[in-house]
Amino acid sequence: NVVNESGSALSTKINRATEKDIIKAWKSKMKDFDGDVKTNRSTITATEVKIEAIDPNSIQVFAEVRKATDQEFEFLVIFIKNGVPLSSESDLSGFTAAKSIVRNFANELSKEATEEHHKDQNGIVEDLIKDLESAEKDHKKAEEAIEDAKKRIKEAESTIKEKTKFLSENKKTKAELAKKIEEQKKIIKTAKDEMDLFK
Repeated sequence: NVVNESGSALSTKINRATEKDIIKAWKSKMKDFDGDVKTNRSTITATEVKIEAIDPNSIQVFAEVRKATDQEFEFLVIFIKNGVPLSSESDLSGFTAAKSIVRNFANELSKEATEEHHKDQNGIVEDLIKDLESAEKDHKKAEEAIEDAKKRIKEAESTIKEKTKFLSENKKTKAELAKKIEEQKKIIKTAKDEMDLFK
């Protein structure tokens, strides 16, 4: 990350991290330097900060988080030494140390957040692949169900044909049997009439 100087403020960009994460991480960083930290919205004020590379005595550090783009935040930091903002003119070695702290902080946070983003995107791709595999399985199941239904329709059509033929033949059989019954009845009547002759 590039750390720019805006007057006495050091400015850098942090990629992919949320404002909340940046504030939390900087607060933790200042506490590592024994700072007494207070936050107010996007501003972080640290007093009693002890950074040997800048000054053996306590300094104050003011930081602010500003939204730069959809995926980037601008991070501005002012280091106050003996009541004066630290600059390359006032204290080159202290200012260089401060610049290094800000750069490393921004790099670490950007790297962490970008890796997390990459992991999230991979997760999304994996989920989409699973959804696609599931959709392919459903497609195959639907095709199999269609084939099965076609087979059952074919079988049903064959059964309908068979039973229709049977009904047709059965109707003929019933008609023939009814005719034979009528003929038999006539024979019985003739036989009975014949018997009646010999009463």
